[in-house]
Amino acid sequence: MIARINGWKTIDWSGIVVGRSDPASWWMGVAANNTLTYVWNNNSALTWNWQGAPEIPENKWALVAIAIEPDKATSYIYHRDSDKLDAEVNDIPHIEQTVVNLKFGWDECCGARYFKGLIDEVMIYDWTLNADDLKRLATVGLPVESKGKLAITWAALKRD
Repeated sequence: MIARINGWKTIDWSGIVVGRSDPASWWMGVAANNTLTYVWNNNSALTWNWQGAPEIPENKWALVAIAIEPDKATSYIYHRDSDKLDAEVNDIPHIEQTVVNLKFGWDECCGARYFKGLIDEVMIYDWTLNADDLKRLATVGLPVESKGKLAITWAALKRD
């Protein structure tokens, strides 16, 4: 799961991209310690209470991503201002889950868990991207199919 963001949480645990379908919930958002964290493994505290994720920049453009693999999850934040990619690994087993019922910028659980700001270019892949893939997406962008329309890349367009 990948998204470009620029904003901040309204309260702790504000959702960026959320799919609640208990018990197999998916959640990517701002944890109480201002880091990019996630919910997986049927809402396991070993995911949402993980304290090692990188810190989200407040009110600055960043590309955020959670990459789930069977033996780990990696939390990535690309800081546009400094051209730096932070990554931290949660080294626990992860079960296979389906992401459904997606909501962007809010979590219907537990009060006003809204992300206040902009969320752009949400991407879901059916394979795991690595640091090089994410850096390329953050800096070069994702080419748009040019058949019948102007060929551009979103990252280049956003810089103008």
